[in-house]
Amino acid sequence: MNTLTPSQLLAEIKALTKLGEKAIGDRIGCSQPTVNRILNGQSDCKSSTLMAILQWREELRAVQNSGETVA
Repeated sequence: MNTLTPSQLLAEIKALTKLGEKAIGDRIGCSQPTVNRILNGQSDCKSSTLMAILQWREELRAVQNSGETVA
């Protein structure tokens, strides 16, 4: 079972992709202020947002494990 918080998951995505909060929000379907609140642990997120975060993280990990560059 995944024990990382949404904040930790998003921080990992941000570090891997080097994307800003606006671009992350666009990718997961929420606003930049929502991304900021999640990153700072100030807000719980909707289940649909959490699912988008988890899916994107899994995609990034698959790319990482294949040896390709994360873009």
